[in-house]
Amino acid sequence: MALTLGTLVLIVAAWWTSARESEAPAPAQPNSVVRSDTGVSAPATLITAPLPDDGTRPPDFSAQEWSTLRAATAEAPQPDRELARLVSYLRFQKGFAQWQSLQNSPDIAARHRLAEQLLAQLPERVRQGEMGAGEVTLLQQALLVDLVPDETQRQQRLALVQADVAKAMPPADTTQQALNEARRSEYKRREAAILADYQTRPEAQRNPAQLEAALEEARRAVYAPAN
Repeated sequence: MALTLGTLVLIVAAWWTSARESEAPAPAQPNSVVRSDTGVSAPATLITAPLPDDGTRPPDFSAQEWSTLRAATAEAPQPDRELARLVSYLRFQKGFAQWQSLQNSPDIAARHRLAEQLLAQLPERVRQGEMGAGEVTLLQQALLVDLVPDETQRQQRLALVQADVAKAMPPADTTQQALNEARRSEYKRREAAILADYQTRPEAQRNPAQLEAALEEARRAVYAPAN
């Protein structure tokens, strides 16, 4: 049975959140700060727009967001290039959130234009190492369920966009890739055990704070660098 758009979007959102949470802890990145700042949405027409040549703030970023981005990239080897990359990635994230918000909108044409722009952005997101193959595939499927109602035509289109993404994939570091997969699998195993234990407890013994602490402890145990 074919998945509906709403169901697939929920799966994608859950996958995206899980993938981000299960990655090794890293120093705070500017995008994580900016993303929660004001919630300014990137209009579809701005997702692929270049930055202003004079270095002024783009209209789809707040003054605080722009100041944070400029400060965070000032010490990069190539500040302008890194700033452009972060802006592009943030616009993609905001665009995806905007597309989700338009699922029940009567303006189907606007939603589809946005979906097409998001699809076109996926190879660059992979090229920059910002997304993995698994989440890209789910995003492609979710966007194409919206864009192409016919199952046969959708699979044909999926093959085309997957080929574009495959060309953008960097050469695989098999050693690091295997390590990452092993860590992710171990964390998921521990996470499942913790959640199962929590669910079997009587309601009065369920403490969300303790659950969160147990999950964080498991995450640190799996991803903390070896001494």
